[in-house]
Amino acid sequence: VTQARQALDEADAAVIQAQQEVRDSTSTRRIATLIERRLAGRDYARYLGIVAAIREDFQTLSESLAQRNTQDLPEDAEYEPIDRIVLYIDDLDRCPSDKVVSVLEAVHLMLAFPLFVVVVGVDIRWAGTSLHDHYPKHLDAGLQGDNHSPEPLSEGRGASALDYLEKIFQIPFWLPPMEEEASRNMIAAMVPVTAPISEQTAREETSDGQTVTPTGVEAETAEDQAQAESQPKEPAEAGGAESLFIAPQEREYMLRLAGAVGKSPRRLKRFVNTYRILKASCDALEREKFVLDDGKAGTYRAAMTLLAITTGAPRSAIDILRQLNELDEQASLEDFELRVGGLAATHGKAETDYARAALQVYRAAYTGAEPGVDDLRYWAAPAARFSFRSGRI
Repeated sequence: VTQARQALDEADAAVIQAQQEVRDSTSTRRIATLIERRLAGRDYARYLGIVAAIREDFQTLSESLAQRNTQDLPEDAEYEPIDRIVLYIDDLDRCPSDKVVSVLEAVHLMLAFPLFVVVVGVDIRWAGTSLHDHYPKHLDAGLQGDNHSPEPLSEGRGASALDYLEKIFQIPFWLPPMEEEASRNMIAAMVPVTAPISEQTAREETSDGQTVTPTGVEAETAEDQAQAESQPKEPAEAGGAESLFIAPQEREYMLRLAGAVGKSPRRLKRFVNTYRILKASCDALEREKFVLDDGKAGTYRAAMTLLAITTGAPRSAIDILRQLNELDEQASLEDFELRVGGLAATHGKAETDYARAALQVYRAAYTGAEPGVDDLRYWAAPAARFSFRSGRI
């Protein structure tokens, strides 16, 4: 009897195994088993690469934050809930083409999740050229895609870089160029009205003419003063920190030139900073004539005007300065203006307009006689050194 029962149990087990094999032999079950095995073993994961790993992390992060935001936080919670992660990317047009495309692909990946908001600042021309360099067989060279052309794709009409960018970015926004009023306000903020360095560091005097000695400094005795007066006095060294001081009329002239420098904040900063450097680099004789009577006179106007030209009209600056050097000592400012206007045919009207605007400001600063070009010719070479294109003339 025992042997019969054992044989029956073995027979039942064989039947159960046979039934399981029948079930496993069906296509549905075989597919399910294959998927379970691959997911559990992560056989494919090592072939997906870094992009898939980043996407999985972003997905986990997005789901975790969304779940956390639905929970009731205690009143003494250390952190506030996070609704969005805003990523700002600027100056992308300073990167090489492959980096630009990599960043755009990363942005596209992040924008697949509601958690992320991405703001990108880039020159559209640079981004379009970078995309065409990376996908020369897929994207047309131009930014504009002719989506309304009746020609089929097989006849040469393809997608443009602009079409590619529209797949990524939802809201395009062009920053308008700075107008003259905005340029003046920016220069005014960069060059605030300040007192001269000598006035800031001078000792204060009381109303009765007595010198106030700062706290903690021992007052000089009469003997010390007499000994100091008997010593030969060395001439005060000009320049230094005081050479960086901008006089009120000097600042006013800089504000008048704001419209001739260009419409880019970067150019305005370059104009102000290069003027400070040029002024600080003046030698002793140049400083004697550079700023006179708190800026009401001086050769600084010529130097500042030429820096405005090299900044606002960089492509034509070298030819403008060469035309200036070709003038003789008897030439007038009008002669120089006529030569600048003649360069419009080769350099474009936009650049020469900036240069002529600077010269008009220079003319308006002189009341009475027609200004000459001597000061402009003197400062042409120093001003040319502060330019990417003009250099030495």
